[in-house]
Amino acid sequence: MLVSTMAGCLAFLGAFVCFITSGVALKDGPFCMFDVPSSNETQASKYGYPFKDLNNRNYLYDRFLWDSVCIEPPRAVIWHVIFFSALLSVSVIQILLVLAQLINSFLGLFCGFFEKREI
Repeated sequence: MLVSTMAGCLAFLGAFVCFITSGVALKDGPFCMFDVPSSNETQASKYGYPFKDLNNRNYLYDRFLWDSVCIEPPRAVIWHVIFFSALLSVSVIQILLVLAQLINSFLGLFCGFFEKREI
């Protein structure tokens, strides 16, 4: 039971790291090529995180930004949102399952000592 408890703690840590990483990736947006206005009134393109510094706007709710900001790779925002939303959902399910397994392990570890064993 102790090994099961330690494995559950390690699985919880992995699921929590996946949850945090996916949440931050959804918050910052994809890494793509986007247009940057330059000083001589020409458009220059560069790679970066175009949605990272939006003031009081969330790109997740504004689908017009999805197709208009990222130039390359095509459909980068849609792929990014679907991929990290799926990872976020799976990590939430994994956290719930690991918590159930940890509760079971703790009960087996601590309450198992009080069971009467017949020889």
